[in-house]
Amino acid sequence: MIWDFLHILGMRLLVWSGVSLGLGTWLWLNPALFWKGVGTQAWLWGAIDAVIAGSILARSVRYLRRPLNLAEANREAIKTRQILKINAGLDLLYLVVGAVLMWRAEGNALIVGHGAGIILQGAFLLGFDLLHLLQVPNEYVLPDFHLFDSEIHQPFLWEGSGRGAALLVHGFPGSPAEVRDLAKALHNQGWSVQAVCLPGHGREIHRLFQSRAIEWVEHVQRALTQLKESHFPVLLIGYSLGSGISTVVASREPPDGLVLIAPFWIDEPPALRIAVGIARLFLPFRINPSLDRRMAFPELKMAIDDLLPALDLNSAEFQRELQALRVPLIFIEQFRWLSQWVRHSAPQIRSRILVIQAVEDPIVRRASTQRLIKMLGTQVDYLEVPGGHDINRRSHPGHTQVRAAIVRFAETISKISGAFERIPARVDRGIP
Repeated sequence: MIWDFLHILGMRLLVWSGVSLGLGTWLWLNPALFWKGVGTQAWLWGAIDAVIAGSILARSVRYLRRPLNLAEANREAIKTRQILKINAGLDLLYLVVGAVLMWRAEGNALIVGHGAGIILQGAFLLGFDLLHLLQVPNEYVLPDFHLFDSEIHQPFLWEGSGRGAALLVHGFPGSPAEVRDLAKALHNQGWSVQAVCLPGHGREIHRLFQSRAIEWVEHVQRALTQLKESHFPVLLIGYSLGSGISTVVASREPPDGLVLIAPFWIDEPPALRIAVGIARLFLPFRINPSLDRRMAFPELKMAIDDLLPALDLNSAEFQRELQALRVPLIFIEQFRWLSQWVRHSAPQIRSRILVIQAVEDPIVRRASTQRLIKMLGTQVDYLEVPGGHDINRRSHPGHTQVRAAIVRFAETISKISGAFERIPARVDRGIP
């Protein structure tokens, strides 16, 4: 979270520098000497602030989308507090210098203007530094209730009797348990099946807010690459968030077939993207999502009970943690960044694709999925089933259709792949 904090701080300082430069240029053109002095200081301070902001942004951007190192982030937070304290002390000194200039100006309007300009800049920076000093965030690590310790939530690899294999990717904030039933359906047909557990999920749920979209993508890509080395054909199957991740991975490491179940992505127009970027300058760095109010929704309760039957939503310990929960906005940003990545990646995919959409899905809307299908750069088989988002559950009204469709798709890919076997890598025997 500290890198997001520094990035927003740098953007805010850059905005102020732009205001100072514009105001300084306009005031300097004023014939009155006092305003020329104020304008000169505004321009000088604006230029200095722009250099400082650029330095902060250049450093924060290097870390912003990388996997977060908790110890490094905590050290950076301590360092940032120290720097802001020193800056606040310097800001007080600037105020004194400006006041002395105005006092000793002896009627010189230009010097009085310079003093006023220094006071104006020092006062703003003092408020700016103190405000951000109070907001320097510590990383919030989720409590470990040991909810994902049972075997059903662990990643698995079941070797099959055939050559083909399928890699399954669960959704948010789930575990391999979400795709276990679909994996069984393929395994019963002789397919080897592997389910990964995304970083920050399952047993790592305590570091959920420290996980990043790039981690999720690279984790799945590594697993797919390794599976392709020993199996053929290979299917990549994603559910919900796993579908968005699988879309990106398929453009980088093409599978022989791609299945997107309730494909999650945010269809964000460029204008909205700009508006959100501006709004981020004024929003807090973390929010309380008030999930306790949503616990009244029967659908959410049912999903939690199915995935985590050991979790007591009404326990005093859980309710305390829920009230203390603060979600970093930088974590929410991961879904926006992944969605932008999906938009870029979809046209590059050349694998055959099966897309499955639930008609009443309140999370992944049909219109959003239809737009994604139009962007995909290859042949797409499309299936709609009744029901909501939790297609992976046996109790879902469309689950039987989903299982059957995936098995049929796998058979199709197997037949196509049988006709077009992979060409083995050429062994260099010294022939030029």
